[in-house]
Amino acid sequence: MKYVQLFATFAVLGFACGCDDHAGLPRVVAGSRVPHPAFLLRGTRRPDAIQFTILGRYRGGSSGTIYWALATLPGATTPLDTLRYGETPAGYTATRPAGALFPGRYQLDVISAGVHRIIYFRVQPDGSVSENSPFY
Repeated sequence: MKYVQLFATFAVLGFACGCDDHAGLPRVVAGSRVPHPAFLLRGTRRPDAIQFTILGRYRGGSSGTIYWALATLPGATTPLDTLRYGETPAGYTATRPAGALFPGRYQLDVISAGVHRIIYFRVQPDGSVSENSPFY
Protein backbone atom coordinates (compact mmCIF):
# COMPACT_ATOMS: atom_id res chain seq x y z
CA MET A 1 0.00 0.00 0.00
CA LYS A 2 2.76 2.46 0.91
CA TYR A 3 4.40 1.92 -2.48
CA VAL A 4 1.12 2.70 -4.22
CA GLN A 5 0.87 5.93 -2.20
CA LEU A 6 4.42 6.91 -3.12
CA PHE A 7 3.78 6.10 -6.77
CA ALA A 8 0.71 8.35 -6.71
CA THR A 9 2.89 11.18 -5.44
CA PHE A 10 5.39 10.75 -8.25
CA ALA A 11 2.65 10.41 -10.87
CA VAL A 12 1.53 14.00 -10.33
CA LEU A 13 4.79 15.84 -9.58
CA GLY A 14 4.36 18.17 -12.57
CA PHE A 15 1.41 20.08 -11.03
CA ALA A 16 2.11 23.69 -10.04
CA CYS A 17 -0.25 26.53 -9.12
CA GLY A 18 0.00 29.67 -11.23
CA CYS A 19 -2.00 31.88 -8.89
CA ASP A 20 -0.34 34.83 -7.21
CA ASP A 21 -1.99 34.53 -3.81
CA HIS A 22 -1.24 30.79 -3.39
CA ALA A 23 -4.82 30.23 -2.20
CA GLY A 24 -5.17 26.80 -0.65
CA LEU A 25 -1.46 26.02 -0.85
CA PRO A 26 0.56 24.96 2.16
CA ARG A 27 3.01 27.64 3.32
CA VAL A 28 6.25 27.70 5.29
CA VAL A 29 5.57 29.08 8.77
CA ALA A 30 7.55 32.31 9.24
CA GLY A 31 10.65 31.81 11.36
CA SER A 32 10.86 28.06 10.65
CA ARG A 33 14.26 26.46 11.12
CA VAL A 34 15.79 23.03 10.79
CA PRO A 35 15.58 20.42 12.22
CA HIS A 36 11.77 20.88 12.43
CA PRO A 37 10.49 23.50 9.97
CA ALA A 38 6.73 23.99 10.12
CA PHE A 39 4.17 24.22 7.31
CA LEU A 40 0.73 25.83 7.49
CA LEU A 41 -1.72 23.52 5.72
CA ARG A 42 -4.25 25.87 4.14
CA GLY A 43 -6.82 24.10 2.01
CA THR A 44 -5.59 20.65 3.04
CA ARG A 45 -7.51 20.12 6.26
CA ARG A 46 -9.49 16.96 5.38
CA PRO A 47 -8.06 14.11 7.45
CA ASP A 48 -9.10 11.39 5.03
CA ALA A 49 -6.80 10.70 2.10
CA ILE A 50 -4.05 13.14 3.03
CA GLN A 51 -0.51 12.31 2.09
CA PHE A 52 2.65 14.38 2.57
CA THR A 53 6.01 13.87 0.87
CA ILE A 54 9.14 16.02 1.11
CA LEU A 55 11.62 15.59 -1.73
CA GLY A 56 15.04 17.03 -2.44
CA ARG A 57 15.27 19.20 -5.58
CA TYR A 58 18.18 19.65 -7.95
CA ARG A 59 19.09 22.06 -10.73
CA GLY A 60 16.79 21.71 -13.70
CA GLY A 61 13.81 20.82 -11.51
CA SER A 62 14.31 17.05 -11.35
CA SER A 63 13.08 15.30 -8.23
CA GLY A 64 15.54 13.76 -5.87
CA THR A 65 15.64 11.86 -2.63
CA ILE A 66 12.52 11.37 -0.53
CA TYR A 67 13.33 12.94 2.84
CA TRP A 68 10.05 12.19 4.62
CA ALA A 69 6.64 10.75 3.74
CA LEU A 70 3.41 10.53 5.74
CA ALA A 71 0.01 9.01 5.09
CA THR A 72 -3.20 9.01 7.12
CA LEU A 73 -4.17 5.96 9.11
CA PRO A 74 -7.64 4.45 8.55
CA GLY A 75 -10.22 6.26 10.66
CA ALA A 76 -8.20 9.46 11.18
CA THR A 77 -10.60 12.28 11.95
CA THR A 78 -8.55 15.25 13.14
CA PRO A 79 -7.51 17.70 10.41
CA LEU A 80 -4.06 19.27 10.67
CA ASP A 81 -3.48 23.01 10.72
CA THR A 82 0.30 22.76 10.95
CA LEU A 83 2.80 20.07 10.05
CA ARG A 84 6.27 19.99 11.66
CA TYR A 85 8.98 18.18 9.76
CA GLY A 86 9.94 14.90 11.42
CA GLU A 87 7.06 14.96 13.92
CA THR A 88 4.45 12.38 12.93
CA PRO A 89 1.05 13.67 14.09
CA ALA A 90 -1.61 11.47 15.69
CA GLY A 91 -3.64 9.68 13.03
CA TYR A 92 -0.71 9.49 10.57
CA THR A 93 2.10 7.06 9.86
CA ALA A 94 5.56 7.77 8.49
CA THR A 95 5.90 5.74 5.31
CA ARG A 96 9.47 7.05 5.08
CA PRO A 97 11.28 8.23 8.26
CA ALA A 98 12.46 11.83 8.30
CA GLY A 99 16.04 12.39 7.16
CA ALA A 100 18.22 15.35 8.07
CA LEU A 101 17.59 18.46 5.96
CA PHE A 102 20.73 20.14 4.67
CA PRO A 103 21.08 23.51 2.91
CA GLY A 104 19.39 23.28 -0.47
CA ARG A 105 16.06 23.15 -2.29
CA TYR A 106 13.13 20.93 -1.39
CA GLN A 107 9.48 20.49 -2.24
CA LEU A 108 6.51 19.55 -0.10
CA ASP A 109 3.86 17.53 -1.94
CA VAL A 110 0.42 17.36 -0.35
CA ILE A 111 -2.39 15.16 -1.66
CA SER A 112 -5.74 15.79 -0.02
CA ALA A 113 -9.20 14.85 -1.26
CA GLY A 114 -7.81 14.10 -4.69
CA VAL A 115 -6.12 17.51 -5.03
CA HIS A 116 -2.33 17.71 -5.36
CA ARG A 117 -0.51 20.78 -4.07
CA ILE A 118 3.22 21.52 -4.13
CA ILE A 119 5.27 24.21 -2.47
CA TYR A 120 8.99 24.68 -2.83
CA PHE A 121 11.25 25.74 0.00
CA ARG A 122 14.92 26.30 0.67
CA VAL A 123 17.00 25.46 3.71
CA GLN A 124 19.64 28.17 4.14
CA PRO A 125 23.16 27.53 5.51
CA ASP A 126 22.13 29.22 8.80
CA GLY A 127 19.26 26.71 9.23
CA SER A 128 16.44 29.11 8.34
CA VAL A 129 13.75 27.89 5.97
CA SER A 130 11.98 30.01 3.35
CA GLU A 131 9.61 29.51 0.45
CA ASN A 132 11.28 29.28 -2.90
CA SER A 133 10.48 29.21 -6.60
CA PRO A 134 10.61 25.82 -8.35
CA PHE A 135 12.90 27.31 -10.97
CA TYR A 136 15.88 28.46 -8.86
